[in-house]
Amino acid sequence: MTVLRFLAGLLLLAALIALVSDATRPLMGAGPFVPTSLGRLWAETAPKSLAAARSAVNSGLSPAVWNMLAATLLAMPTFLLLGLAGAALGWLGRRRNKVNVFVN
Repeated sequence: MTVLRFLAGLLLLAALIALVSDATRPLMGAGPFVPTSLGRLWAETAPKSLAAARSAVNSGLSPAVWNMLAATLLAMPTFLLLGLAGAALGWLGRRRNKVNVFVN
């Protein structure tokens, strides 16, 4: 469970960095708020791995999977997707209370 909380912290930190990166321009008056999608960020940083992932999904599954599921997820803003994933991992890795049923 500690690993999930650690990964949640990393994802939430990355989401915060992405949000600050997207919000810097409008806060300085240089233009409107335009969030960066995860697909655009991935295409700018590692276009070959994006093409390899697309071809792997298309060869292993139907191309409709990439067009409907993966393309929809990659069109989401980076900070939102990473924040939701971090919150989900944080919830899954939370500490649970032990209930002693033999107390009475």
